[in-house]
Amino acid sequence: MSPREALQERIADWLQVRSRTFTAPYGILTGLHTIGKAKVRTITFGIARTLDAELLIWGEKRLDLRTSRGNERFRSEREFYDYAVRFYGAPAEVA
Repeated sequence: MSPREALQERIADWLQVRSRTFTAPYGILTGLHTIGKAKVRTITFGIARTLDAELLIWGEKRLDLRTSRGNERFRSEREFYDYAVRFYGAPAEVA
């Protein structure tokens, strides 16, 4: 498993465990897309009726979030988690 694939899996699992927050009817979807000459791993997720989001994983130090509310860029996995907790109300820890 590549480092980007492992990162994609960890983030998708983190989102899935918080399914009470991320309630989009399509669930948590992972993918691999070609953008120009690059291949990028993606995770599509959302909150029913209020948020559609796609996280593009270019590498361990570049994650781009495109959402119906605006776009963000993160330099680490931790930055993404902190953002999701702060702006989407996802629980930091799940019992």
